[in-house]
Amino acid sequence: MKNNQTHCHDDNSNRLMSQTQLAEHLGVSRKTVQRLTASATIPTIWVGRLPRYNAVQVVEALAELGASHA
Repeated sequence: MKNNQTHCHDDNSNRLMSQTQLAEHLGVSRKTVQRLTASATIPTIWVGRLPRYNAVQVVEALAELGASHA
């Protein structure tokens, strides 16, 4: 079965990342990740009070956002 979805296929794609790690992975600032989190633009997994992110889910959410604004 062929999967036509675009995914990140590196070693980091399925582990939870901190804001700093996600910012580095996406090539944006940590402040940008904080803004996207605060606006609920990207999926966030809360571990206590700490936000964590799945890179695959974040990239998919941003791709959908970009497609909806095109």
